[in-house]
Amino acid sequence: MSRLNLFTTKKPRKKASSNRKSRRLGRNLQSLEDRRMMAGDVATAELMPLESEYFETSTLDPAAQANWTLDPIADLVANSGQPLETMLTVSGDVETEALFFSASIVSTIEQQLDAQYDLVESDDYHTNCLGNNERWIRSANGGWFYVMPSGEFYQWQGSFAKSTLLADFDSSHYDNPDLIAEPESIDASVHVEGDILVITPDADYTGSFQVEIDATDGTHSASQTVMVAVAESIPEETDTPDETPTANEPLPVLMVIANQDFYYQEYGDTRQSLEAQGLEVVVAATTTEVARPHANSGQGADGGLVRPDLALTDVEAEDYSAIVFVGGWGASSYQYAFEGTYNHGVYNSTEALKSTVNDLINDFVEQDKYVAAICHGVSVLAYARVDGSSLLEGKTVSAWAGSAPSSDQPIYTTRQNIELNGGTMVQSGAVGDPTTVEDDVIVDGRIITAENYDSAAMFGRVIGELVSEPEYVDAVFAEWE
Repeated sequence: MSRLNLFTTKKPRKKASSNRKSRRLGRNLQSLEDRRMMAGDVATAELMPLESEYFETSTLDPAAQANWTLDPIADLVANSGQPLETMLTVSGDVETEALFFSASIVSTIEQQLDAQYDLVESDDYHTNCLGNNERWIRSANGGWFYVMPSGEFYQWQGSFAKSTLLADFDSSHYDNPDLIAEPESIDASVHVEGDILVITPDADYTGSFQVEIDATDGTHSASQTVMVAVAESIPEETDTPDETPTANEPLPVLMVIANQDFYYQEYGDTRQSLEAQGLEVVVAATTTEVARPHANSGQGADGGLVRPDLALTDVEAEDYSAIVFVGGWGASSYQYAFEGTYNHGVYNSTEALKSTVNDLINDFVEQDKYVAAICHGVSVLAYARVDGSSLLEGKTVSAWAGSAPSSDQPIYTTRQNIELNGGTMVQSGAVGDPTTVEDDVIVDGRIITAENYDSAAMFGRVIGELVSEPEYVDAVFAEWE
């Protein structure tokens, strides 16, 4: 043990309160106190062995005997400087409104070790001081720790045989012990707004971390841990494009969704096709609050939440090339002339909202612009009234033939909604290839309709092609000439 007298640096200063430590141990030899400690004569801090691996992500940990569970969330991908919103949902016999959600960032193993032992960053980690190629780290209270070439991290107990394994890192922590002594901070914030998880990484932060999500109804609780990977955001264009429309460019396309229960794939695939053709898309709904889709309607890991660009009351038809109503049963709230009451209260909107939607459709018709809808959204056109008649009277359309939301009226399908208002609806798969509904898109005058989510991609392509035709663009932009 003659090599123990190599440690004679001064006792480190007290740890600073700033986010990063400024202390550095010197390269000089340690005092007698240090030698005694390494020989096992000085009491060490309370032991707390830790695991170095992350907990398994996206796992469910419901409380025992609870009659509900917290639905798993897949690992998330965020961009630096941009908030990521994810809806938290549960399954079982409980109302979401009765739950309280919370979330917090899980400390890394390195951060936990540093917090417990107050490890000190050093200029010299005394490699191979005791002959095992170990590298040494000191704590501010005088304890010693070492990391082996393979990454195992130990608390020194007077000998290698008696030392306590605290974590099993990889070799990078041996190459750079600062990863343990000076762990990197997680520069992100996490909170919950109602049932929406909001994760906001700092503008210059990239990396990964874990978030623990908790839910409780006051009696039972459940939790899960999800991994969040943060990628660097792509810088936005610095040049401001000329926003003045020209006769060679179509106006944006307005997509209308419901704030509750719109069909996500019908929205997403249609929008993707429109934007692939270079068209700008603007989204409107009853309010600009986050819109939630039907469950299992094609949304991804982020839950399919969409924040509308503006409320329907703020829309001016003259600003758009076409209006598109997305399906999903939430579209029922826009049916102007429907006289019944839906069993699901969220589908029963105010007369003022219905009048706003009907006036908007009339404005598009008066300006000779395309009015489009997909799936149950076609029922909005059926109940629209232009000069006292249904917009679909005498028109042929494609739409979802299946069930419609329950109400106090003897109307059980979307087809009935259309046919009761004078429209003719084709059979499923009746357009183009009879073996598929992917091409079931019908254009009748200025009315464009599509069957359902299978047809959404072509629906967007057809709308994009029609509103981009030079003759149509010239007509829409006549006032600019």
